[in-house]
Amino acid sequence: MSKRPLADQPKAKRGRYAAAKYTPEVKQVVTGMFLAARDDGVQTGKFLSWLEKADTPVPKRTLNDWAATVRAGLPVISPSKKTGASAIATPEQSAVLCGFVLHQNAKHIEVGRQDGAKFMLDQYGLVVSNRTIGNIFAKADLTRRRMRLRTSGYMTTEDELVAMYVDYVKELRLNGALKHTHASLD
Repeated sequence: MSKRPLADQPKAKRGRYAAAKYTPEVKQVVTGMFLAARDDGVQTGKFLSWLEKADTPVPKRTLNDWAATVRAGLPVISPSKKTGASAIATPEQSAVLCGFVLHQNAKHIEVGRQDGAKFMLDQYGLVVSNRTIGNIFAKADLTRRRMRLRTSGYMTTEDELVAMYVDYVKELRLNGALKHTHASLD
């Protein structure tokens, strides 16, 4: 514990992204004001001190990044998050994978994550990790455990699985996805 009095303690660190608390509209206005002030000869440090006095602190680098974005003719920030990897499989491909699992289960054939990954590689040429296959199974209300010979590997009964499969095929037909395929509900 520090022996300095509380008044002498350094200020607590700000959040990692202090400027993230501002809406895109506020960022756009602050940036517009900054560019106008800079065109009128106001130094960046002076403008930043004005922001501090107005209880709107923005780091210098962040402000310069916003200004570069606006000068490029783009909005300061997009309201949608664009980080993270995009999904490797489309929802339709994931649904087909789950249909494959249900079909194999109906024939009492074991299906596991490795089998799902092999199916995705064979059918779509996609290299999908076993973990991702497990996530796809979980989103479809299938367990993360290895699928067993009977429906014990599922969280749902056999009748519920059949109903899910029938509903899925009906939805595909309504959407026209089965127009040029030869599929049946045997």
